[in-house]
Amino acid sequence: MGYSVYYNGEIDISPELSDEHATLLDEALTKSDPALLGITVEDGQGLYHGCDWQQSGGRLSVEGESRGEQDEWLRLLVVRFFQPNGYTLSGEVSWEGDQSGDTGVIHLDDNRVESVSDSITNAGPSWRPQLPEPKVLELVRAGRIVLAHWESDDLAAPIRRLACALEEFVQLPDEG
Repeated sequence: MGYSVYYNGEIDISPELSDEHATLLDEALTKSDPALLGITVEDGQGLYHGCDWQQSGGRLSVEGESRGEQDEWLRLLVVRFFQPNGYTLSGEVSWEGDQSGDTGVIHLDDNRVESVSDSITNAGPSWRPQLPEPKVLELVRAGRIVLAHWESDDLAAPIRRLACALEEFVQLPDEG
């Protein structure tokens, strides 16, 4: 018996699928025939499991027990079918493997697909802004205080450059 993965979530398709595309997608996914969508054997080379995505109500979903690699199938669907036909996918699907702690989320935003393991400790996909470490924030704030006290000293310019470099590094917003 293979390794099972349990999925939960839906992916929005925008704009709404045309009747022709909805029928074609449904037929390809129901019959497990990705060739109908322009996905070749070479495209799927290295993928050991079939595509388990389903289309319903203008959305894609993969729910319940399935096989792994559904993020890779989703990438193929985007590149070979959705994007060429002018559709955009967005949403999130969580997953949990058979082993304890084997969890994650497949994120989609404007046809970008990223699977992130360990959804408990990971803050999300690479395109989502990340908060800087608290110690870095503390260092930047300390630099601002020092700068305010040394405005008239010879060290003011180097300290100002250091503070600006730290702010740029952590993309800290102005505190006014």
